This record gives sequence, C-alpha cells and structure tokens, in this order.
Amino acid sequence: MFPLTIIALLKIAYYLYINDFNFDVDNIQTVKNALLLSSTADGNLYGKTGTGNINGENISGWFIGYVETSDNTYFFALNIGATENATGSKAKV
Repeated sequence: MFPLTIIALLKIAYYLYINDFNFDVDNIQTVKNALLLSSTADGNLYGKTGTGNINGENISGWFIGYVETSDNTYFFALNIGATENATGSKAKV
C-alpha cells in the first residue's frame, strides 16, 4: 500500500511544480513559498512531511519534495514504516 501512496504523492509534487492543475499562478507560488525549507547558493529545497496513523499508532512517515538547482530540478520521496513511532519528521531527518 505505501509504495503506491508515495508514488501518488510524488506525482502530486511534480504536478504542483508544473501547475498541471491550472490553479492561479499566484496561489501556486504561495504554496511553493510555504514548502521552501532551505535556500543556498547551490539551490532550493522544497518539501512536506506527513504521518500515517492506524488505530492510534504512527506506522508510516513520509517526506516528499524537490530540489531546484541552476541547471535541473530533482523530485524525491521517502517513506518509513514501523509498527510504532514512524512519523514524517523522522523521515525528514
């Protein structure tokens, strides 16, 4: 179940990046600004974490996003799973 979920989230990150949803450009830029985690001379890191909870246990953590450099954009998705204490913040580390 989780790999397909991560693939879907990765696609959403890409579609947001290219604005495949045809949302207002200002709204897309606002979301991108909110996702900006780090900016250096080498590029910008954008991302979002999340946690999957079943029966009160955090069993899945994910971190998706993209890195913009001067010559390319790289998309990524990371998923961690455990019987307990798997969270998005742990996936981000």
